[in-house]
Amino acid sequence: MKFRATLTLQGCHSLCRAFLPTLDKFGKSAHVLIGPEEVHFVQTPLEADGASVTVRFAVVRPHARRQRAHMRVEPPAAAGGAAPHARPARHAAHRSQDKLFVREAFKVSSRHFNLIAFAVDVGLLLKALRSALANDADSVDVRLTQKAVQLPGSSDTENRPFLCFTARVSRRAAAPAPACTAPWHPRARAHPRACRRAVAAPPQGAALSLLQDMPVGKPCTASEIDALVAAKDVSALSPFYLDLASAGARLPAVVDKLRALSAVMQAAVCKARRGAAPAARPALRRRAPARPRAHSPRRGAPGLAQSGDFHAQVAEGVMLGAAFSGLAVYPADARSEPDNADGQLTAEQKLQAALDAGDAMAVHVQVKHLLKVLNVSHLSQPAQVLFGIAEGCGHVHVMYVYRDPSGDAAYDDSLSLAFKLPVREED
Repeated sequence: MKFRATLTLQGCHSLCRAFLPTLDKFGKSAHVLIGPEEVHFVQTPLEADGASVTVRFAVVRPHARRQRAHMRVEPPAAAGGAAPHARPARHAAHRSQDKLFVREAFKVSSRHFNLIAFAVDVGLLLKALRSALANDADSVDVRLTQKAVQLPGSSDTENRPFLCFTARVSRRAAAPAPACTAPWHPRARAHPRACRRAVAAPPQGAALSLLQDMPVGKPCTASEIDALVAAKDVSALSPFYLDLASAGARLPAVVDKLRALSAVMQAAVCKARRGAAPAARPALRRRAPARPRAHSPRRGAPGLAQSGDFHAQVAEGVMLGAAFSGLAVYPADARSEPDNADGQLTAEQKLQAALDAGDAMAVHVQVKHLLKVLNVSHLSQPAQVLFGIAEGCGHVHVMYVYRDPSGDAAYDDSLSLAFKLPVREED
């Protein structure tokens, strides 16, 4: 079992600013699942207070192998030759392919399909990476190793696994000061001392390596790795998803107010059956408690311009909730026939009609889980927050979708963040 790699600066910044703080909001520990093509950070329901969180990084994109055959690494051109401390610069398209690790330095091997998994403390990992960035490291090497640790209260030692981080910092020589331009008098024996120092040659830079050993959990067995692979995969997808990002900051504010009333809320997704989609707008309502029935969704006629509605409500004596309309529906063929009479119905009647027609699904979830998912979106800033209810109403599936930094219209398929929220049975 071997693992060693070199973290990219982009990967360090992404982990420190976005994804590790997101994992820290759900739990203090996580599992790292490393494979030849992908690296996953997985938080199981035991680690995330009932929810499941998965961050996926592709080591290299599927189309990157074709592009790298046409890329060359050339040193930067400089007048009179490159400086001794100049570092070769990669092509911009090449840099965008390496999300987390440098592909050429990534090595992983094991007896179980070359998969390695172990538990890490999210806070310790965050401190180790922040320390490397604070020292302006040029590169951060990481490898899995074992070290002898003395047992407390005994002279015996035990081999325990560690992640060894090596941050390499080059102390670059300062740029030479401009030559002295002070006028020289014939009676003066030499230039002033300050001028002599200004024209002196600068000292050469020195390299510095910062070593950090972070303890990790014992490497997982083959059966534990298989359980992690099953936990990161979604067993059942939703027939359709709503993009909650178009609702803006009003949706987290409404859910936060509902948390003060009840710990459990009903979340419903509905395909609005109308021809034109209005802007997303919450509509508060009060009514007597009534629990709509959840039916299996069905596909409608494709090609109709249509949006969806998201309903959030709690029942404590009376039912209080909000409806966000005009949300985008995915996939594009998850449509239903338009109904012109929907404009004369209230939000409750539209939801009930959609449930009866099979165009909506409703489940009960914990408010704290949904609120955490919505509140951490500002850390990684996804382009879309897709919310769906799995078929059979087994769980709630939320996906963060990110745009490709190399293009304006394409989405990044090498990076994803997904949540699985448990549902509660109706009383």
